[in-house]
Amino acid sequence: MLTRAEVSRHGRAVQAAGAALLMPAPCHAPRAEADGAPNANVTVAYEVTVANEPSEPVQREPCYASQGASSPMVQAVLEREVGQEAEAESLDGRPHPVSGSRSRVRGGLQYRSRSAADARMGPMNGDPWAALADEFVEGAYATVKGQVRTYVLHHQLLDHLPSPPASVLDVGGGAGHQSFPLARAGYEVTLLDSSPAMLGKAGHRRAREAPEVRSRVRLLQARGEDAAAATEGRRFAAVLCHGVLMYVEDPDPLIGSLCACTAPGGVVSVMALNAATLAVRPALEHRWADALAAFGARREQGVLGVDTRADTVPELEELLRASGAEPAAWYGVWLFTDWMDVAADPYEVRAVAAVELEASRRDPYRQLSRVFHLVARAREAG
Repeated sequence: MLTRAEVSRHGRAVQAAGAALLMPAPCHAPRAEADGAPNANVTVAYEVTVANEPSEPVQREPCYASQGASSPMVQAVLEREVGQEAEAESLDGRPHPVSGSRSRVRGGLQYRSRSAADARMGPMNGDPWAALADEFVEGAYATVKGQVRTYVLHHQLLDHLPSPPASVLDVGGGAGHQSFPLARAGYEVTLLDSSPAMLGKAGHRRAREAPEVRSRVRLLQARGEDAAAATEGRRFAAVLCHGVLMYVEDPDPLIGSLCACTAPGGVVSVMALNAATLAVRPALEHRWADALAAFGARREQGVLGVDTRADTVPELEELLRASGAEPAAWYGVWLFTDWMDVAADPYEVRAVAAVELEASRRDPYRQLSRVFHLVARAREAG
């Protein structure tokens, strides 16, 4: 748990930087020494728990949902830490961020044709994400759009998350772009993903964190639909599932799994592809036949070249209610950064993030967002 002094120190750092929206991060890289000299060729080891058969359920932990996470102290910590994520990805010399053509190459990523069934979270015969892990982590998340996603989602979550050190389950958490900022802020995070390749990325990134942050992040290999068994019946104060539903043919089992892992009164946070705006991207790319076909469509090829499935807010709200969670709020995530290229200038990125956050909370802008963020709260027992 963060001490008052630690929170105050983080807050002063943000103020001293002019309350910058996106700030650079230190990198706590592991070092190995032999004969007193640093060894530059270090193989980073990481530990991943693979969930097989469930053991006896553990005692359910209390829910901290009655506490607020929107206090100035926690806001200061998360504002600083979310911004740290962007720079950390550039410390190995990769371009940061990148910007690419909006037509056949978007965000520096080449299109590939893959089905949602092949790329969905959970196939156990091989790892369909292995071929996409580098593009996803080092490409998509290094773009301005990737930075904005992390920033906007975290600030939206501030209005709903309990205070640290509450427990968070990040289902389909991939390389941990949502998990690690939360862990730096003092949350105890379990990152669950079915892909060994993505968990490998998360493990290497966790090894670069400070020891106290590493100790707050657990990596767990399992399907999202099996999260309750994989976590041995544990209930979490908050359960996140961002950017996973679009790769799942039927969202109902996964929504049920998320709610089953949430403590009474706890937060369920999902991010999904917006079915209402699928015609916008092909229209802006002058693909008029595709745009016309997209009205009323439910599928499109995403930035990684993977076929994705879209949802609507009312549909997911109904699924959440059926699984025992009451919708509390919904937001947009990407609007302007998805429809246009944004330069890599850090000051412009900060300005873009501020505009996207404001647009995400307002109509009609949130309705036009490419993806939406839906937050619900699990019903209290009894």
